[in-house]
Amino acid sequence: MLVCVLLVQEIATVKRKVLGLCAGCDRGFGASGADRANVEDAIEELCGLRDPEPLEALRKRWRLVYTSAPDVSTLAGNPLVQLGGIYQDATEWPRIVNVIDASPRWLSLAPPALGSAVEIIGRQKVITTATPKTETRVALTFERVEVAPLRFFGAQVPDIFTLGVPLPPASGEFDVRYLDDDFLVIQQQAPGGIFVATA
Repeated sequence: MLVCVLLVQEIATVKRKVLGLCAGCDRGFGASGADRANVEDAIEELCGLRDPEPLEALRKRWRLVYTSAPDVSTLAGNPLVQLGGIYQDATEWPRIVNVIDASPRWLSLAPPALGSAVEIIGRQKVITTATPKTETRVALTFERVEVAPLRFFGAQVPDIFTLGVPLPPASGEFDVRYLDDDFLVIQQQAPGGIFVATA
């Protein structure tokens, strides 16, 4: 019993360490090589403490706190767009929806009163279907992309303005390195990279 309590405490300590390191590098977008090495060392420490829970535990809405994946980490370099929340919504597992909220970058330079009055937020969704291949590996089939304005000059935008198009046949895979009730670490296959998310 004492061993279990100590392990739970150690896991909680290492999770806090990972989160602290991730917060210090803006979800990985502002990470230096040293930052990435520190985050990945802490992730290895966490993954060594216990096996992931079964894939069914993925059935949540996960908020990105860190990535080293080049296909996502380069998004922050767009001079026109300021990134908001980035999520992976698996509440309707095996359907997984990758969500990115964004707003015009110039709004972040506006005075707070003007920025909140103008408020423009858009959302992009990439809709996929997950197929478990092993106890920890998941294949994704990319099906559709949708783009929608959420708020325009502070007003909610109706769903009728959502634009969606089917994607050409494409697939990808990821390995679940760590998974519990509120913490997820996955390793993307091609093009590669780690994702850390919280529920």
